[in-house]
Amino acid sequence: MIMAEKSLDMVVCGVGGQGTLVLSSVVAAAAVLAGLKVVAGETHGQAQRGGTASSHVRIREKEEPAPLIPLGTADVLLSLEFWEGMRYAKYLKKGGLAIVATDKMIPVTASAGLTKYPTPEDFRKYMGAITDNVRLVDAGEVARSVGEPRATNSVLLGVLAREFQLPFDVETLKKAISLYVPKKAVDVNLKAFEAGLSGQGELKTL
Repeated sequence: MIMAEKSLDMVVCGVGGQGTLVLSSVVAAAAVLAGLKVVAGETHGQAQRGGTASSHVRIREKEEPAPLIPLGTADVLLSLEFWEGMRYAKYLKKGGLAIVATDKMIPVTASAGLTKYPTPEDFRKYMGAITDNVRLVDAGEVARSVGEPRATNSVLLGVLAREFQLPFDVETLKKAISLYVPKKAVDVNLKAFEAGLSGQGELKTL
């Protein structure tokens, strides 16, 4: 497990509608519950129409950091979509942790043959130049197995809690999920979180 003191710089990315904002908000809320300082900056772009969505989460014990993470300095990259993980890998520091869902949302340009969607080999070569700490997760399948296909973000949160020593404990993160997820969906999202925490859906990579 990668160790961290009471600080965290994390980039969350995906495609609009996948829950990137909820994911980053849960992490930020957990930090607040733990008495830490947190700044979260969102970039929505074309998110509501299926475009790229991303956010930066910065947590500190004392000083309040600037909202945006400089390129090449993030401790963690959490990506809800395969290609987006490659797009945002530039933010990750050398040897940083990348947790990437294998879920694929093929853009229209790739479907029309105007661009090429990356292959697993493309992914390995590109990510391998940045870090060997990559976790590929079949988050969509795990979410479906607990009864909520939209809970891929909670699955990745569970993987994050297992693979990285966060500046707060697991119970605080679960409490934050309960606060930010709609009441009727809390139980299934906690199940998705526990599934990710236990290692379900993780695939071999780099």
